[in-house]
Amino acid sequence: LMLMYVRYFHKHMPAWLYWLQIAAAVAMTLASVTFDRQRLFYSAYHIATVDGMNILVKDYGPLHAVYIIMVSCYTAAFTTMFFCDVIHEKKAQRRNCELLYLAVMIPSLCYLLEKIFDMQLFKITPFGITATSCICLYLLTVRRFCDVKMLAQNMVYDSIDDALVVLDMRYHLQQCNRLAVNLFPFLSEMHQEETLNGQDP
Repeated sequence: LMLMYVRYFHKHMPAWLYWLQIAAAVAMTLASVTFDRQRLFYSAYHIATVDGMNILVKDYGPLHAVYIIMVSCYTAAFTTMFFCDVIHEKKAQRRNCELLYLAVMIPSLCYLLEKIFDMQLFKITPFGITATSCICLYLLTVRRFCDVKMLAQNMVYDSIDDALVVLDMRYHLQQCNRLAVNLFPFLSEMHQEETLNGQDP
C-alpha cells in the first residue's frame, strides 16, 4: 500500500529504495512463516494458560527486534511524507491522500500497540487489517481511486508546462494542475464545484 501511495501521487523514489523495501518484505515474510525451522524470529515458544485460556507464548529473537525497528521507522517516515503531502496536495485529492494514509498505517499502529502494551489475550491487528480492507474497498468503489480515465486525466494535466484551471460555464472549479496551485495557492483550499470568485453568478 505504501508503494501504491508513492505511485499514485507521483513521488520520486530512487530505484534502490524500491528494491530495498521489496527485499526487506520478502526476508521478513520468509522469517515469519518459517519460524519453526529457525530461531532468528522466535527463539522459543510454548503454550501457557492465562486466566483460564490457552495462549501461545513466544520468546522473540534478534530478527524480531529488527522487524519492530523497521516498522517504527516506516511509520515515522510515512507519517512525515503524508503531512508534507497534505500541505501541498490539491483539495480534490486530499481526501484520497488521507484515506490511503489510514489504510497504510492502521495495521502497523495496531501491531505496535500490541507490542507496547504486551497484549496477549486480545489482538487488535486483525481488526486493523479489516479496517484497511474496508477503506480500500471504499477508495476503489466510491472514490474511484484506480479509475484509469481519472488517473490519466490527472497525469495529463500535471504534465502540462503551463498553469491550467478548468471551469464550467458558471465559473465553478472543475480541475487544476500543480502549476496552477503553485501560481494561485488559494486553489488548494477550494472545493470542486466551488465558484472561482467565491460568489455564485
